[in-house]
Amino acid sequence: MLVIVAGIAVYQVKHRASGDTAGLALLAPGLAALACALVASRAITAVAGRLVEGALRHGRPARALTAIYLARRPGVHRLAALMIVTVALLGTSFLTWDAGQRAGRTRAELEVGADRVLTVRAENRLALLNAVRAADPSGRQAMAVVQSLRSGQDRVLLVDSPRLPAVATWRPEYGMTAEQVAAALHPEAPAPVMVTGGELTFDLDVRMTKPESGRTLFFEAVLAEPGGDRLVARVGPLVEGAAVLKTPVPACATAPGCRLSSLAITQSTLEQKVFFAARPGIDVTVRG
Repeated sequence: MLVIVAGIAVYQVKHRASGDTAGLALLAPGLAALACALVASRAITAVAGRLVEGALRHGRPARALTAIYLARRPGVHRLAALMIVTVALLGTSFLTWDAGQRAGRTRAELEVGADRVLTVRAENRLALLNAVRAADPSGRQAMAVVQSLRSGQDRVLLVDSPRLPAVATWRPEYGMTAEQVAAALHPEAPAPVMVTGGELTFDLDVRMTKPESGRTLFFEAVLAEPGGDRLVARVGPLVEGAAVLKTPVPACATAPGCRLSSLAITQSTLEQKVFFAARPGIDVTVRG
């Protein structure tokens, strides 16, 4: 009867029973161990009795006496059952502990993504990128990561993709390898436009398609300094026709200089204290 009950419990575990039908599944390790122990203890005495005649026939009295002891000693089957159950439960406890350890490690890898995560404050993303790369020039121990919120409150991680295969804890369940993801995130692109010099000159051609009286227009370039700080190089006011306008950028005088991030047409109030995106009605051609 115990063997039948243990078999039902193992069947429920194998088929992932849940709810009310999973009652025996929780007891499956103990029931299986006890059933195997009882069957094995009965088998021990039966096999020991059969070994006596063969041991005596082959002149092995020590084996024969041991077999006679196991076959006729009262309580041997109970002692064998107790030992088997004890070993089985110890093994089950160890396997449960090991499974818990591995599950915790897997959960940490999925939720954290690395051996250690440090939260720091930086002026901007480029400053964080440069600081992490300076702290780990090899690119194998640290990676800059920024959490960004998109529409619908979706959380997006921005990563230093060349370091992703070496630093991130990547699991095969993700599908693509870390190298493939890094290549997809950061495909080959043209080299950045660098500005190295203390003065920036714009060669522009300005055309007013919808002139507006009282509108003060400017042209600006957003640069990233070597340290990652944002620098706005602004020239103007703009007038109709070709023009060569200059503005000082002392922060870009030393190598490697500043990286060009974007260009924009802006307009300002009469006091030129607030600058905002220009309304339609102006075309600017940048010749250099």
